[in-house]
Amino acid sequence: EGLRPLQARLSPDGGKLAILVDGGGEAPGRARVLVWSAPTLSPLYEVALGDTSAVAALAWLPAGPRLCIGGEAGEGRPLLRCYDDGGRGPARDLTTQVSRDQGATGAVRALLPLPGGALAYATEEPAFGVLEADGRRRLQRRAAFTDLARLPPAERAAALRIDARGASVGWPGAGHGQRFDVLRGQLSQVRGPQDPALLPPLLVAPGKPQRPPQGQHQGPPLALCYRPDGDGYLAGWDNRLVGFNRDGLQRFSAPLPAPLRALTISGDSNIAVAALGDGTLRWYRVRSGEELLALFVAPDGRRFVAFTPGGAYDASVDGESLAGWHLNPLGPQEARFVPVALLRKTFYRPSRVAAALDLGPTVTDPIP
Repeated sequence: EGLRPLQARLSPDGGKLAILVDGGGEAPGRARVLVWSAPTLSPLYEVALGDTSAVAALAWLPAGPRLCIGGEAGEGRPLLRCYDDGGRGPARDLTTQVSRDQGATGAVRALLPLPGGALAYATEEPAFGVLEADGRRRLQRRAAFTDLARLPPAERAAALRIDARGASVGWPGAGHGQRFDVLRGQLSQVRGPQDPALLPPLLVAPGKPQRPPQGQHQGPPLALCYRPDGDGYLAGWDNRLVGFNRDGLQRFSAPLPAPLRALTISGDSNIAVAALGDGTLRWYRVRSGEELLALFVAPDGRRFVAFTPGGAYDASVDGESLAGWHLNPLGPQEARFVPVALLRKTFYRPSRVAAALDLGPTVTDPIP
């Protein structure tokens, strides 16, 4: 049928295989959940999802057994639903307590069955938690950063402001605006939600109308910003930043480490800044999509760490605790987190961070 498998989970007794597939054919992008016989690999039945199509995760629970699905129920609301009788019986929606009303995107992206019938989940926020077999919440941990997805769509689209060259960028904070100056390595607060000295993103094409993105893409872009010089625009999806000319033809496609939340372009059309779902702001070269710099600001609005793709970093007082390297050792050993402070002598290079945007002559110290 032209179906594309996305995920498969084996039932606790080994008799059934639940398969999450892309609908294919007349329903590309619409998820379906099929249950097959595991011993014979022959189809048994399809789970009735109703209007739900944004499914991203599957899990079996032993009681019943129950088949659980996770995803998005629309407008960022989380979907976590368990079906009795392996997907053929009545369904029960469980709550993750993560919704836009609480300031989060909430879409469930991963499920993991635990001993005793409990179920662990992870959401796009990112957040994670555990529900007991009866649906009661055992624990939950929310993201420790500011995510612009918590803003209403219209506010989010205009959330990033930038100066003419891309050296300073501003965004709304908790009760005040914030601004980061790359050249000075300085994070500051401004009165009101935004810094009036910075330029808002161009959400409407300057001059003559420009054609929308041509070709195959993952639905409408999550964010789009026009170049002030009128020579095209940038648009982004969950994992790609794409540059287009004014005719809607693609110039480049660059990977993103997290879903795009907001986008802006400097007044000279050379630098773009993207707010991502991992809590970072990232600077990109408009003509090529090359990443130049990343910034992470703690929820307190005072600590920050800025770093280049090569590892050079600048940080505020106590900001070095915000970043590091995740090391996966060989063999059955737990992963280790190495804070950047342990390698300060090698990678603490504020002048290299200031020079990352290539805005003029600066003194840089090479990394050994």
